[in-house]
Amino acid sequence: MPDPSRIPKLPVEISQSLVVARGSTWRRESTLRVLCGADHSVRLLVLTRLPYQVDRSYLPVTGRNAVMFVGNGRDRTDFKMDVFANGVDDRSFFVRNRFTDKFYPETLISAPLSELQISQVAQSLEPSVRVIISVIETGTFMKGTETGTALAQFAEACTTADDNVTPQRM
Repeated sequence: MPDPSRIPKLPVEISQSLVVARGSTWRRESTLRVLCGADHSVRLLVLTRLPYQVDRSYLPVTGRNAVMFVGNGRDRTDFKMDVFANGVDDRSFFVRNRFTDKFYPETLISAPLSELQISQVAQSLEPSVRVIISVIETGTFMKGTETGTALAQFAEACTTADDNVTPQRM
């Protein structure tokens, strides 16, 4: 995955994070983290390489509708995401869109999640369960790495955390 210094400045200071899914589609890596903001908000952070059909000249975009499917595809959670491009890719169209390309992934960060949204994701999340994030008419596929219980405990600890925790840079 990318050098953390290449990830754009996030709109909130992060006190903790938990990796809940990882994936590789056509050799393009993706990671889904749950973030605990210093303001006690719980957000999703996706580091991925969106397919080449996405026109990066429009990035960043804010407030895009996004959907997460966990498990069998019937467990759907809707939320808003901001999408950022990490760096400028000025290589030729064919070079930058090879299936093995791992050049600067995009960063997608959600608005703060509600308790209902956290519960919806947690109820089906298990290791090896399929997780799909769909945004800007494309998406990324991953496999869960944590249980829904771990996610729920992380979110609970975040929202009730002590304010003396030192924020960290991702």
